Amino acid sequence: MMMTDQPESPPPALDAGTVEAVRDAFALYARTGDHTTDLREMLLRVAAEARGKGIFAERLLVTLKEIWAGLPEVRQADRSQIGAQRALLQQLVTRCIEVYYTA
Repeated sequence: MMMTDQPESPPPALDAGTVEAVRDAFALYARTGDHTTDLREMLLRVAAEARGKGIFAERLLVTLKEIWAGLPEVRQADRSQIGAQRALLQQLVTRCIEVYYTA
């Protein structure tokens, strides 16, 4: 069998507008730590988009963690805030997994 040098197509990704909405919601969450209804609804939309595009849960989590890590609120956190930031991220990951598989 002959192999061709066809480049692999990039994995599916969230829409740019979705990424921006996630960033905004995560920034608010990072500042307040508040589990708002808006955050849950945003996660429902993200999970639905991911499933619709064939984005696996693992890839979605990587994307969400990258968005989280890029937030100024997270990057500029001082040592006293790091534990709280990690706890918030863990709560987001848990909620995302729940929504991805149950919605």
